[in-house]
Amino acid sequence: MMKHYTASDIAHLCSYPDLIEEMRNIFLAKGDGVQRQHLKIGSDGALLMMPAVEGERYFGVKLTTVFPANPEQGKETIQGIFCLFDRSSGTLLATFDASELTARRTAAASALAASYLSRPDSTRLGILGAGKLPVYFVAAYRAVRPIEHVNIWARSGEKAVACARRLTGEFNLPVTVTATVGETILASDIVSSLTSSTSPFVESSHLKPGLHIDLVGAHTPAMSEATPLCFQSARVFVDSKAGAVAEAGDLMEAIRVGALATCDIEADFRELVLSPSLGRREGAEITLFKSVGVAAEDLAAATLIYETGQSGFDGTVAGAPACSPR
Repeated sequence: MMKHYTASDIAHLCSYPDLIEEMRNIFLAKGDGVQRQHLKIGSDGALLMMPAVEGERYFGVKLTTVFPANPEQGKETIQGIFCLFDRSSGTLLATFDASELTARRTAAASALAASYLSRPDSTRLGILGAGKLPVYFVAAYRAVRPIEHVNIWARSGEKAVACARRLTGEFNLPVTVTATVGETILASDIVSSLTSSTSPFVESSHLKPGLHIDLVGAHTPAMSEATPLCFQSARVFVDSKAGAVAEAGDLMEAIRVGALATCDIEADFRELVLSPSLGRREGAEITLFKSVGVAAEDLAAATLIYETGQSGFDGTVAGAPACSPR
């Protein structure tokens, strides 16, 4: 019987160390695969269709909607489903809650990048944004770096304080709410920007020697988190070159104004995992990772969850009441 994996099932089955290694292996094997389709819905909504055909045993597709204003109505920004199929027969094996799957694989992808691009002794993590993702990112980064302190900034001080309390409770780590973007970056070794901003707020003057900065939020041409000069000031890496130059608003703007050329992008995920020497070369350099998300990451997560489930936890039977997300 086909299984459906709810958010709580995914949280139970998908450890970050295992997910990061599964993701590394799938990029070693196949790369980032088929380009996704991105369709605009209304004024600011989007429908994403992401086929994933890289697996040796499985293939899949994720259908998600992205509506940035949803949290104001108490709804998830990202909603949808991932379908996993048997590669030899085309049989639908399982479906997965796409919101939880996406949150976990996005954090794991950034942690995988940081394992090549950040300094090994990085202990201070900066977070820009106080939505759903910070708790996932702190957990993922702790799987690859000895994170001891978190700094968090958000436009809403109230949301930043609430997020800091959650992170402190979840990880028993000191968390500092910072007053400005610059203060956050100055106090951190690794910084992840996790916003839905349509105008850049990370300036090149904020960047400091030895920093690794991870730009996650601007995954459409209309969005932007960093100014063009940020891309000129750092060694730039991406999850997918084709995806980044077509969808990453801030990187696209840097190319448009001449601050970055496509040939200046140092490596994508496949190149990085195949040749780790392409990563950080010295402690003082600034590295920048720009992600828009690729379906191979979803397939890696779904493969891990499904195979872990088959070994002792079968998920929720399709049609049965779902468990509440953790």
